[in-house]
Amino acid sequence: MLKQVQETFDSLYGELSLPVVLFGSDTRLLNANRAFLDLARIEREDLHQHSLVTFFKDLKAAFERDWMLKVIPDIMQTEMVDTRGNSLSVRMQYTRVAGEDGDEGGLAFIVDARDLKAAERKLEQLTLENRELKEQLSGKEPEAVVHEKVRLEKVLIETRDVVERILESCGDGIFETDRDGRITMVNRSFAEMLGKSKDELVGMFAYELGPLVGEFQSTTGETIVLDQSYCDYQTEILDRMQALHDQDGGKIENWEVYASHKNGTIVPLELTVSLRISAEGIVGGGVTSVRDLTSKKLDDQTVRGARDFLEKVIEASYDGIVVSDMDGMVILTNSAVERLTGHAKKDFVGKRFSEVVKVDSATAELNAGRLTELKEKKRISFETFIHNKKGTLVYLEHGIALIADERNENWGNYIVSVIRDITEKRKSSEALRKAYQFRNEFFTNITHAFRTPLTLSIGPMEGILRGEFGDIGKDIERQLGVSLRNSRQLLKLINQLLDFSRLESDKRNVVYMEKDLEQLVSAVLDSFAFIAKKKKIKLNFRAGNDIPYVSIDPVKMEKALFNLVGNAFKFTPEKGRVDVALERVNAAQDGGRAPQEIAITSGGGCCSGEGAPGCIKIAISDTGAGI
Repeated sequence: MLKQVQETFDSLYGELSLPVVLFGSDTRLLNANRAFLDLARIEREDLHQHSLVTFFKDLKAAFERDWMLKVIPDIMQTEMVDTRGNSLSVRMQYTRVAGEDGDEGGLAFIVDARDLKAAERKLEQLTLENRELKEQLSGKEPEAVVHEKVRLEKVLIETRDVVERILESCGDGIFETDRDGRITMVNRSFAEMLGKSKDELVGMFAYELGPLVGEFQSTTGETIVLDQSYCDYQTEILDRMQALHDQDGGKIENWEVYASHKNGTIVPLELTVSLRISAEGIVGGGVTSVRDLTSKKLDDQTVRGARDFLEKVIEASYDGIVVSDMDGMVILTNSAVERLTGHAKKDFVGKRFSEVVKVDSATAELNAGRLTELKEKKRISFETFIHNKKGTLVYLEHGIALIADERNENWGNYIVSVIRDITEKRKSSEALRKAYQFRNEFFTNITHAFRTPLTLSIGPMEGILRGEFGDIGKDIERQLGVSLRNSRQLLKLINQLLDFSRLESDKRNVVYMEKDLEQLVSAVLDSFAFIAKKKKIKLNFRAGNDIPYVSIDPVKMEKALFNLVGNAFKFTPEKGRVDVALERVNAAQDGGRAPQEIAITSGGGCCSGEGAPGCIKIAISDTGAGI
């Protein structure tokens, strides 16, 4: 991390008397010179165990979020706490650095405010003493006085050099003014902000640094119009400055102005003005710290541009979009939500979705289970339905995604819901389902109508060809053979069509239809009339008088009856008897069913109990050995 910067750190800053520290993007300390180690009261081997916020706790929030590093001042007055808990006021100059490997970090230069103030006081004291000596001395000066004067002037020059070096090393601009507001000193950083030399600025009045009215091009690329409101703002600040002057000093902070650059543009600046007070308590001008806001405003433009673009994209979406916090409180919606719900966008902001829209589905909002699933999967989807403002039922499809800051679970977590109207889709799906159901019922009915008479026709043809009805000619036998083959082929095709219809009906599930059960049983028994005659078996069918229509699957019922009646004829000897009874009974009265019985509920409920509809019983008995 920042390997190249670490390698050159000691050679550049190791012997510097000004405390300097190098830190990474996570604020962990990477290196520091001896001056910083002494000021922080820390040993070098313990350096990597600490971060910058260990010593500058009031900057913790700023340095823990990378985006804040771009907007905090490059130089600031703050409090430093050493490892023993001692607090001292310092001025910290911060600058971002980056290594060849792409890693980022920062360099912090620390100035003990006590040293800075002591140097300023010493400078003022020496200036006063020098002036007093000049007034006292006249004529030829005594040698001792001359030596003392020379010494004081030397100390004065050295002290001034220290102060000027400190001022020049500051990243922020600094300039001084006298009581009349005339600039008496500027540092290099301030001159560079305006593209001018220090000599060009010294001697100007502070109010001459920038215009008050007009239209100008800013260093941010924007066109800035300075109008009466800007003049009023500057007048208000100057009035506050005068009040501080009358109160013997003070400070003005966050004063925003536009200053003229040499290239004709204007530079956005933020000023912090402190009035100087002499040893006699006289206000003697001011010291102004200047920060160039160009980078900050450019970053603000980028953020505003990205935000405006995102809002336009959201607004252009045909689907409804709802952005809410982790508590479900809506932060943002688009116009599509208005169209879906009939409620204005502003009605949702600051409320939960269900507080505005009548929610009829239990899953229309995130419950605890869905929220847990969302946190695990980051995105989920489900269908709901609501009633809009007009009371119309609207079916919705929700696609929900979690936008989270992975570094901080409690910072920047949002829920984004994309809502699509699927009402017409649901109507189309339902219509298609009904069409499929109608088609399947149609095929079932028509094939069943074909199958019964065809089955009854095949039996007699088979008997004629076997000679059971006497001898027939060759031509008739040949024609009957053709008819029998075609009938069997047709029956096979009908059976295949029935199977296909059942497959279409959700894998041979039961297809209920209202049928006359007596007629269905009679049709099945007619198919066995030929066999009964051949084996001289007496076939009896008895049906009750109160047999209602019942809801059954006719195909499955017919198949079951064919199997049962076929078994009865199979195991009944010649001249035997097969009886089929159809009656309506109550299961409690029935006392149980014989093996060859089918019970059908006539009303779709249980067979027994008070108010029960009862059963339709089909009982098949024979004189054979049975199974």
